[in-house]
Amino acid sequence: MCQRRVSHALLCLFLAILLLSGLRVAQAAGATVQPPHILLMYADRPSFPAYQLFTDAFKKELGEQGYRTASYAQEYLEWTQYGKNKIYTDSLTQLLRQKYSRQRPDLIVLAGGPAANYLLGQGQEIFAGTPVIITGTSLSAVFQNFVPENYYPLVASYESKIALQLIPRLQPDVKKIYYVIGESEVEKQVLAFDQDQFRLLSPDLEIVYWQGMPFPEILRRSRTLENNAVVYFRSMFIDAAGTHYVPAQAAEALAQEANRPVYGASDSLMGTGLVGGYVSSNRLLGIRAAELAALILSGEPVSLSQITTESCEYLFDARQLKKWKIALETLPPGSRVEYDEPSVWTQYRREIVGTVVLVALQAALIFGFVLNHIRRKQAEKSLSRLSA
Repeated sequence: MCQRRVSHALLCLFLAILLLSGLRVAQAAGATVQPPHILLMYADRPSFPAYQLFTDAFKKELGEQGYRTASYAQEYLEWTQYGKNKIYTDSLTQLLRQKYSRQRPDLIVLAGGPAANYLLGQGQEIFAGTPVIITGTSLSAVFQNFVPENYYPLVASYESKIALQLIPRLQPDVKKIYYVIGESEVEKQVLAFDQDQFRLLSPDLEIVYWQGMPFPEILRRSRTLENNAVVYFRSMFIDAAGTHYVPAQAAEALAQEANRPVYGASDSLMGTGLVGGYVSSNRLLGIRAAELAALILSGEPVSLSQITTESCEYLFDARQLKKWKIALETLPPGSRVEYDEPSVWTQYRREIVGTVVLVALQAALIFGFVLNHIRRKQAEKSLSRLSA
């Protein structure tokens, strides 16, 4: 009897535990996981096409990685223009602290290396503990000695040397390249890096630096270039006169004025009249940043090899290739060609075929009608002779 009671008690206890476990599982299954909130920060103004290319690629790839419901906030720091102004930076810090004190982002992504030092300083105070991805081509000096915990510098490598070596392959008559770059602090660093690389170029290729002069003077000089020369547009944020520019708009103005082809260093310059070339790809950088973001959001460990990336490609404008008589066969394998305007036949093939068939049918009907008319007349003449 006693054993029965013990067995019954144990059975009741087991059923109770099973019931509680079921309730907990049901609660866990019914609970909704909050989608991540991501703060996208940009070093400069919204008018930079590079940011749109980066953002579109980032959101698309992150969605494909399983985060389609992620929410986003955006901040444009305008660092190139105002980053040295302490009043501005103090106001920016206060604004960001107020905006994100209650709803802290789960992840921050900064597009643009120029503002990296700001996030390394004030950013650690404002967004303490929040993981930060910083993308850019000029991050090596920023993170040379120390990378804080939760910071992931995604360094986009780009070598202008490769871009310049490509040009004579596409246009064998080119012996001189005019190199255009602005006067911002980052651009000065880029120029020094490029000049060091260019020492490895063939001595038959002359590099002329259009640097240290107002941009209108560059435009004036570009109108009368030699037949064996081209222009390589690296960037233009600030010219020697202190005037600020959106690089894509400066590139477009240069392409309109220059009497020779203009090559570029970024995919954000495409569609402005530049030939293209070996470019730093904001699109690819956005994809790589999204892949890294997915790892961070999922809690996966991130290795050093995953925060360095190759984000360059061979990219060309089909209209400019045609204008400057650059053959498609000379492009490197794997090149992407944009703005390839289809021929009239490709665009209106159905309409053309339909029109030709209709005209042919009408011609056949008319021919049949005329032939029938001639035969009838001949038959009438034959009958008239017989009657006579």
